[in-house]
Amino acid sequence: MSTAAIRTHSLARARHLGAPSHRPILAKRTFSALTFVLAPPNAVWFALTDPAATARYWNHAIRSSWQPGERWDHLRTDGSGVADAGGIVLALERPRHLDFTFGPSRVPAYEGASRVHVTLTPTRTMTRIDLRHEGLRDEREFERAALGWSAMLAGLKTYLEVGRPLPRELWEITPSRRG
Repeated sequence: MSTAAIRTHSLARARHLGAPSHRPILAKRTFSALTFVLAPPNAVWFALTDPAATARYWNHAIRSSWQPGERWDHLRTDGSGVADAGGIVLALERPRHLDFTFGPSRVPAYEGASRVHVTLTPTRTMTRIDLRHEGLRDEREFERAALGWSAMLAGLKTYLEVGRPLPRELWEITPSRRG
């Protein structure tokens, strides 16, 4: 569903519930994505949680012990050690489900953080990936999440199915490069 369609649906729903049409809706937004990867759940899990693997297709190395209550960091791969995002691991069930908070690395892990849920479901020949990012504050944050997660999932899928990452050009069109 396009952003415009979501906005139109939200406004129609708000009017149906009696909200004045001239006031902005303050409800937080949710981005959802679904894709299928020709790889078993263990391979997908490894690619999502291993720093060397994420560095190959995500343009960031994800560092964490992956224990509930522990921090995770989204580290640049340029050697600077800078974390552009991070959060707290809330729950996990290897290799099926991962929940974590998501926010800027300079902000305490729970303060204003949104939540990400990733569910891996095996089929006969592949893995279904359901990703939901909840609690996005505004349209800009929703658009950044939509572009970022879409690029990450495209990179993950290509990395696992073809054995190499998409060109770095992918990250030139994502929010971190657009300002």
